Amino acid sequence: MLSPSVYLHQTLSGLNACTDHEIRVSAVTPSGLVSDKSTVNFTTSEDTPSAPRALTHITVAVNQIELHWFAPLTNRLCVDMYKVSWTSGSDSGNMDYTPSGHPPEVKMTVSGLESCSSYTFTVVPVTPLGDKGPSVTYTVSTSC
Repeated sequence: MLSPSVYLHQTLSGLNACTDHEIRVSAVTPSGLVSDKSTVNFTTSEDTPSAPRALTHITVAVNQIELHWFAPLTNRLCVDMYKVSWTSGSDSGNMDYTPSGHPPEVKMTVSGLESCSSYTFTVVPVTPLGDKGPSVTYTVSTSC
């Protein structure tokens, strides 16, 4: 039998970053009596996400492009927002895009673009603490 001064220790591994967890513990006597559960809730710390995947466009117009990509495979729940930037021969811009929740796929529209222009878009995932994951780029032209 363990004395009251003995503590048991258990390390949990393989938990996903930025994920809520609940741990419930009960003591069980050798005769099978079970104590009330003791519960603790915690969120694992954040980690840098991998790059967004399969950046492409859905629609193209004279002055706007609707972009589509899939969330990073690694640490998707750590993405707080995406930094989106674009450049063409004579135009450039950027914006922070924060989707609602942590969707597995993201759609957004960039407006105010020049017609008949080739744009290169760059998307970077960013965590709440400002850590940036790898970027992904894609080039597409607006309509004439």
